[in-house]
Amino acid sequence: RTIDVLSEAWAIGGSIYYRSGWLKDVFSLEAEGFTSQPLLTPDDRGGTLLLAPGQEGYSVLGIANAKLRYKGIVLTGYRQSLGLPYVNRQDNRMTPNTFEAVTLAKEEGRLRFSTGYIWRIKRRNADDFVNMAEAVGVAKDRGLAYAGVLWQPDEDFHIGGSLGIVPDVLAAGYAEIARAFALREGLSLRLDGQFSYQQSV
Repeated sequence: RTIDVLSEAWAIGGSIYYRSGWLKDVFSLEAEGFTSQPLLTPDDRGGTLLLAPGQEGYSVLGIANAKLRYKGIVLTGYRQSLGLPYVNRQDNRMTPNTFEAVTLAKEEGRLRFSTGYIWRIKRRNADDFVNMAEAVGVAKDRGLAYAGVLWQPDEDFHIGGSLGIVPDVLAAGYAEIARAFALREGLSLRLDGQFSYQQSV
């Protein structure tokens, strides 16, 4: 028997973002506050993920970090956005996922990498941060350690992979490869492959 559940909400929201320049080409600050507020929210039709549970509005300082840069390698500490295969903004509601973490990354050049430790996540319809084990439904206090690398010698080819582990909870690996072939001027064919593996630990 199928039970129909109707979720409905009309919400308004946005963000205020600030990022400083690079002091001495070494130090930078970044901050962003998010909000989602109800406009039309029937009490018995929650679950849209546009608002907090109970059709409640929320506001949160989702990003607040400091960065240190040296020769293209950036160390970022505290609240930040991430763009990993399974740990990312998932920005398809009013506000994105953000993370409390320390990361070290090189995001330009032929060889790029990112590594770090993430201890908490703010999910896309929440104003609080929870540890990474709780975020996947496990009653433990654990963070996520990860490392990834990408090699892109030119615009037509790249290969990369990443590994991550939440101790006593789960481990995951991801790899991808892409190759583009020029067929004629203005037309090309691109082939992509991905491989992913997860297991509990």
